[in-house]
Amino acid sequence: MAVWPDAAVLPDVTMVLLRGTSDRHVARVILLDEIRHMRAAFAANAIIGVRPVRAVDDHHFDSDHPAIGELQQAYAAISPQR
Repeated sequence: MAVWPDAAVLPDVTMVLLRGTSDRHVARVILLDEIRHMRAAFAANAIIGVRPVRAVDDHHFDSDHPAIGELQQAYAAISPQR
């Protein structure tokens, strides 16, 4: 499952497109204390696609987690607009 931040952010086109690829995406508030329980994290935008986040403060994530690969494949499968 991909958890997207439910926060005051400008919706990125990549985020909107990725969220449309699966019903396993949710948006919710993410508290800093919760990060230590997360196994993987990613950043996504139209320039870089989907990239793993290696760490937030002193908590390190699994940059080879299968969820990262699934998101990267989903992003690569999105047809470009013509």
